[in-house]
Parts: sequence; C-alpha cells; structure tokens
Amino acid sequence: IPLARLGFEVSGIDLSPHLVGVANKKATGFKLAAGRARFFVGDMRDLGSKFAPGGFDAVLNVFTSIGYGPEEDDLRFFREARAVTRRGGLLLISGLRNRDYIARNPSQNVYEESGKLLVLDTYSFDSVRSREKGVWRFYLKRGEKGGGVLKFAGEFPVDIRVYSPHELVPRLEATGWSVKETYESFTTRSPYRTDRPVYALVAKAA
Repeated sequence: IPLARLGFEVSGIDLSPHLVGVANKKATGFKLAAGRARFFVGDMRDLGSKFAPGGFDAVLNVFTSIGYGPEEDDLRFFREARAVTRRGGLLLISGLRNRDYIARNPSQNVYEESGKLLVLDTYSFDSVRSREKGVWRFYLKRGEKGGGVLKFAGEFPVDIRVYSPHELVPRLEATGWSVKETYESFTTRSPYRTDRPVYALVAKAA
C-alpha cells in the first residue's frame, strides 16, 4: 500500500484469506485509484497461475517466506518470480535468516510485543541440515491498557531452512537471477555482516 500511494501499480499475494482481506480493506480505506493495489489469495510457488509472464518490474518478498518448506519450494519460488519479471527487473528479499549468525548463536529465545499481543519465540539449530527449529507461543494481554495478565492463545511450530548468502547465490543464478547486492537491511543499506541475524538481498532478472 505505501508503494501504491507513491504511484506504483502493486499486486500482492498471500496464502491467508484473512490477511488478503485485511490488505484489501486497508487499500479501500486509503481510497487508492482502481487497480492501483490488488491483493490475491494464492501460492508464491505458483505465481504463473495469477500473473502474466514478464508482467512486473520488481518482485518483493517482504519479511521473507524463504526456507519454510523443503529447498525445492524455494527454487520453485525463484523460478516463478523470474517468470513474471521482465528482463532486467529486480527481486528484493528482506528479513532472510542468516545461517552465518545462527551457527554461532544456535539457541535463541526472542520476544516480540505489540499493544495487545506478546509472542515468545524459542529456537534451536540443526547445523547438519541447516534448519532452525522452534515454537512461537502467542499470549493475549488482558487488563488495563493491555497489561497485567497474559492469556495463552496458542502456539505454532517453526522449521526453517536458513541460508548463508553464498548458498543462496548459486540457487538464484540457477533460476535466472543475478545477485547484485546483499545488505544488513534495506532500511540501513549497510553491507552484509556475518554477526547480524538477518540480511537482505537484491537480484536482477538475467
């Protein structure tokens, strides 16, 4: 939606009907011009079923979905993204879990907090298979201004294949991309560092 407000034509895809509904509602709330931002329920591994070949100048994978299935799923996404991107267009992936960091910091306990929700993340690392495994536990805040009492709302298992940049580069090249830049994040655009838990990547459609 921020890109659409800047004048770009944007299409979004997500597996979750709920999140797609939220996005469409927000687009309506911002009174965007017709067709400026469109959101679809679908699978990132099958972009060709929703979008025309070479129809996009850029593909953005925000807060990365890479690694949540088998490695072939990631390759399928790279191929599908290349197919719907014009030659010379860009692929931008943010929030990639950094194997170089995780291998040195294998056991992690992380929390994320908003006004009404607390999420506790517990991870361990399988160095042989390069998979980070763990559980996300969700707690609703109860009481005055969302504080005081936490109510357990559920948990979600996590099993993520994590990559170092040198592992992703040949996979992207094999699917029609040329990696141009790696950053600590798109916000800072600082160079990639092995001592940071995440990184961002820019590739060009070859």
